[in-house]
Amino acid sequence: MTSISALKKLYLLRHAEAELFSASGKDFDRKLSSTGQNSILNVAPIYRKTLTVDAVFCSSASRTKETWKLLNLNVGTCSFHSELYGASSDELFHFIQGIPNVFSHVLLIGHNPGLSDLASYLTDEFYSLKTGQLLEIELESSEWKMISRGIGTEKRNIF
Repeated sequence: MTSISALKKLYLLRHAEAELFSASGKDFDRKLSSTGQNSILNVAPIYRKTLTVDAVFCSSASRTKETWKLLNLNVGTCSFHSELYGASSDELFHFIQGIPNVFSHVLLIGHNPGLSDLASYLTDEFYSLKTGQLLEIELESSEWKMISRGIGTEKRNIF
């Protein structure tokens, strides 16, 4: 069994509520609605006090980038990835298996249904994340590449 200090933590955050349409007509370009902006601004101080995150991996879509910006977390590493936009749970799973082990606590900001399906796969529990919902999962693994189905345990669920 892995020692407690070696466990990985994965935070899954679905972007906040977005506008129905973008000026360009592309889903990728949809920005947060005023409701979405306000909801993230309301929870941001709580997240800043309670989350310990080494790295953030964020979809490069407008609404996820805006969600990240409004959170204003103090994190050393943040990167944006086009492959996280519309990613399936399988694609997300393979993405997190490739995370370097120097990162123990990772925040992944993305979209449904991929995030919910990934949470369900990792925990063997059903999830349907709402916009702006954060799920903290502790993984029974000391290496990202060794994660597998059902090794996660929900530690916190905030929405």
